[in-house]
Amino acid sequence: MKMQLRTPDAIVLERNDVLSFSGTLQDERRITILPGHAPLLAVLQKGNVTIKNEKEEEEILIGESILKFRDDQISLYVLDEPESKEERP
Repeated sequence: MKMQLRTPDAIVLERNDVLSFSGTLQDERRITILPGHAPLLAVLQKGNVTIKNEKEEEEILIGESILKFRDDQISLYVLDEPESKEERP
C-alpha cells in the first residue's frame, strides 16, 4: 500500500511499501488497515500510529488527523501538531 502523511503546508512522510497501518479512532477503538480494506474516512486521535513493512515496524506520533483510505492508498491529514515534550510545563 502507499501512504502519505500531510500537514497543511507539505507532505511530511511518504511510503510505498506499507503492509499494515494501525491507529486509534476518536472513540478510542483501534483500527488496522491491510491491503484490500474497504474504503474508509475517519478521524484519528492524537497518539502513535504504527506502520509495518516487510523489514520493520515504525511508530510515529501524530496530532489529531483525518484518515482516508481508498484503492490501497492511505492519506493522513494532520489537523494539529502533537505537543513535544519540551513544550509541556
